[in-house]
Formats: sequence, structure tokens, C-alpha cells
Amino acid sequence: QSCAASKPQTLLSALDKKILVHAWHSKKSIQLLADQTNFELYKIEYDSTHFQFTGSEKYIKDIPLSAPKDKGFSKSLKRKAENFKYDEKAKQLNKEGRGDQAAFYLRRK
Repeated sequence: QSCAASKPQTLLSALDKKILVHAWHSKKSIQLLADQTNFELYKIEYDSTHFQFTGSEKYIKDIPLSAPKDKGFSKSLKRKAENFKYDEKAKQLNKEGRGDQAAFYLRRK
């Protein structure tokens, strides 16, 4: 199950029910919430993908994420090569703890 959480109380009630929460938080904000609610942040798993880069490029070029992909073998091959390159970069950033998204694992103290 998942839910969107924009308020701390929504996030906290979701944690009590062991629900996966999608929210915009930093390591520091999750740690603060955990400290305030008797939870321990025991693991952070960075899991960014090539989309960290390709999504940003589309945004910069004012291309909707839902826009159809260019067709043709050469375009497809170029896109796959670019995604591979960006996936490798994302893996490195994840190892360094610098990816743009992460899973935060908490447990009651």
C-alpha cells in the first residue's frame, strides 16, 4: 500500500500502520520525525535511476514526461545508450548517498 504524505501527522500515522509512504523529505527531516515519535532510522537505501537525469532534461526542454518517444531504430538505440550511461551515474551517486531518492527504514525504539 502507498499514500502521499504532505503533513507530518499523515506520515506518522502511516508509519504506525507499516505503510510505504511517498513524500518529499530529506535525511534530516526523516531523522527529526523519527526522533519526535520514538522511531529509529536504522537504514537508508538510495535507489535513484536514469530518470534522475532524463526527467530533468525533459523538464529543462519543456517536454512533458508523457510525451511519446521518438521512433526509429537509431533513436531507440541512442536512448538506450543514454539511459545506460545515466543508470551507471545514478548507481555511483546512490553508493555515495547522493541519489535523488531513497527508502528510509524505521523501527520503534
